[in-house]
Amino acid sequence: VGLQMLLRIETIHNKGILHRDIKPDNFVMEEILGNSLFLLDFGLSIKENVEQKPIFTGSLRYASRNNHDGKKYTRKDDMESILYIILYFMRGNLPWQRVINDVGS
Repeated sequence: VGLQMLLRIETIHNKGILHRDIKPDNFVMEEILGNSLFLLDFGLSIKENVEQKPIFTGSLRYASRNNHDGKKYTRKDDMESILYIILYFMRGNLPWQRVINDVGS
């Protein structure tokens, strides 16, 4: 599943699009076509070279450190979010999950 996530994000990055809301809820598995994984919800997506205000986007739990720090969003941030999802799948939680839940997100 992790490899398929990386392949999906590579496809949209190759088209010059940043997703900016990578989280488990935005991936769906379809079994009829051979367990194909689809990436959904492009509502926060932007073209890569568009001028951006440094604002937080996406889901708090899976957001990159640069996103939390208000830095310009790049391909690396989408990739970091995928790595956090994979870590979540492996552990069942994220090290910072309790802190985020305590502040209401």
